[in-house]
Amino acid sequence: MKHVPTSIKVIDELCGGGLLANAVNTIYGNPSTAKTSLAMTIAFSAIEQQKDNASKVVVIDTESGWSDGRIQKAAECRKISLQLLPERLKRYSATALGEQHKMIMEVIPTDLKENDWELGLIVVDSLVAFYHAQLLSAPTTVLASKSRELQGRLSLEINSLLKLASGYEAPVLLVTWTKSTASKSFGERERKGVLQDLGKGVLVNDLECGLGSRQFDIIGGQHLTYMTKTMLHLASIKGDPYTKVVSLEKSIEKPTYMGGLVEVTDKGVEDVKGSKPMPLNELMQQVVLEEGEEKKA
Repeated sequence: MKHVPTSIKVIDELCGGGLLANAVNTIYGNPSTAKTSLAMTIAFSAIEQQKDNASKVVVIDTESGWSDGRIQKAAECRKISLQLLPERLKRYSATALGEQHKMIMEVIPTDLKENDWELGLIVVDSLVAFYHAQLLSAPTTVLASKSRELQGRLSLEINSLLKLASGYEAPVLLVTWTKSTASKSFGERERKGVLQDLGKGVLVNDLECGLGSRQFDIIGGQHLTYMTKTMLHLASIKGDPYTKVVSLEKSIEKPTYMGGLVEVTDKGVEDVKGSKPMPLNELMQQVVLEEGEEKKA
């Protein structure tokens, strides 16, 4: 399988060589976990790797995270020509779900075809901002039907992006968010009820809930989970605004629930010196123990 390196060694090792081409790759995490910084780093890495050809990195920015100033600063730190950027980085800004849908379903496929562009990478940051906003504003009486409608639109967008990726042998990189605490609490209460029913001998058909195996805490629906072939989870470390834990939660090639450390710098996201992939429980023990030692000191 073809991979596109990210320039971040620990992530490339976790994923088997980088982002999977012809496939959907997803990053998720809480606010301030460097999701956009990581997506931008991967985008610039794709430009650097493909500097001898004219392939484009297409970005759909729905959260105003890809500002001119931020892009320029990151490019300068990586010594990427500012004259090269407009030619290689094609940025589309969406301000509503309808705009996002039209860009993915119509505008970008048309631009690629009519301009005869080669596609090196396509990024949506984030896929779910407008989706989530509409869900939050929906009356509870129509919430279920609204959720199905919005997930249907997201499914069409994901399928369209995957078609583009397959046509150009490029990766799709989607950014999404972690489910809210309320949503997780609901799932925990639901499982508690299932376990109580099992204890009473009541017939239970919900296998995943009973086993506690609903494992992907992402916003975007089941279709996103199914279609994602590589899923990376970013998490912050208490008291350290720059170092992040990255873990591989889904892969069709590599062992999952492995993780490593990365850090946020002026260049974007880079390796933490000496960090290497390890089982996630060992990594968490290492981080907690180091935090404890620092407190003692």
